[in-house]
Amino acid sequence: PTRRSSDLASAGQKLLVEYAVKLRRQGKNSKEIYEEIERIKTKISLLACLDTLEYLHNGGRVSQTKAMLTTVARIKPVIRLSGGNVELLAKSFNIKRGIKSLAERLEREELNPHFPVYVMYSDNESLANDLTSDIKRLLPNVHSVETVKVGAVIGSHIGTNACGIAFVKL
Repeated sequence: PTRRSSDLASAGQKLLVEYAVKLRRQGKNSKEIYEEIERIKTKISLLACLDTLEYLHNGGRVSQTKAMLTTVARIKPVIRLSGGNVELLAKSFNIKRGIKSLAERLEREELNPHFPVYVMYSDNESLANDLTSDIKRLLPNVHSVETVKVGAVIGSHIGTNACGIAFVKL
């Protein structure tokens, strides 16, 4: 299925823009750049640990029942954003453990070594720093790990204490 750039959140879009600039510097024409961006777009993956599903519910991405259950049980959902859909991957009872699980999940992914891994955060930079350290420790061969604060629009969908990763799969 075709994937819209808006399905990729800010870090996914950043990956595409930086790649397009790189292709342009290599002398590719607009048609070649477009085709390559369309190909890579389907390989970008976004994983995140959220403090709550309340904001995704308010934005129409998850049901009220799911949002309420995670809030009542104090569950910190670990999700994958794929094709504009939210997939629940795991549940954690502690935000730090949930974020640590992102690095462990990344370890099982087939990463494209030519692209950076972006660590995204909404308002708690220390969580992003912890995740960055975990990724560098578990995956010492990663091309680069960069931290990106999400913008207001994405932040309004994920809430506070949210942290995630964007990367390109092989």
